[in-house]
Amino acid sequence: MNTFTAALAASAIAAPIAAADTMSFIADQRQLITFCEQVDIAGQASSNTDQRQPETPYANWNTAIGSGVSNAASFANIDSTFNETFIDATGFASSAGLLPADAFTSLSALGVSIHTISFSINQATTFSLIANLRASGIGESFIRLTNAPLGGGDTIYEFLNTDNNIDIQEQITLNAGQYTLTFQAHSGDRLDAPGQIEGNARYDAAWTIVPAPPTALLPLLGLASTRRRRATQ
Repeated sequence: MNTFTAALAASAIAAPIAAADTMSFIADQRQLITFCEQVDIAGQASSNTDQRQPETPYANWNTAIGSGVSNAASFANIDSTFNETFIDATGFASSAGLLPADAFTSLSALGVSIHTISFSINQATTFSLIANLRASGIGESFIRLTNAPLGGGDTIYEFLNTDNNIDIQEQITLNAGQYTLTFQAHSGDRLDAPGQIEGNARYDAAWTIVPAPPTALLPLLGLASTRRRRATQ
């Protein structure tokens, strides 16, 4: 590499080619819910519930909760972390209950782990989505992407799992705008006759900006090659 080529390459590396793609966060809603209730044949209800959300928006959050009554139990947890270039979230929910004959008239059990975050991007950006969704019994897990902040917009990507273990690996390119990404694990049902319910669900997902290739450097190196050819003629 001659002095001119080295100078061009050094200046291209030293000078920013383009601002790095980032997300600007608009809203953060993360929540854990567990609930259990049973009603006996005399009409007496007993219940237990818990509900949590982060004290500080956008902060890392790792929490687990649970609820139970004599014949039902539910559980939920979440572990999420993110910054302007990635979102990592893992959540689990389970519920189970047994309604014996001639003892109770109804029973409910519910577990929910949900991570919803709205963000904006100021230019077309490609994201990598690597995720695992699991569900069994009455459980379900899903990922949803909409093209608006919380509470509106059209669904542009959705994957729902109700009874399986599914791996997802996608690259999704979004235009400049505002979006909402939701990960949820849910397990819950109600019994009004003798029987049994049981289920669990889990999401484990990474949403990451794919860096754009430094294509602005290529014309400079091409110019340097042209100059070298002319110098040797």
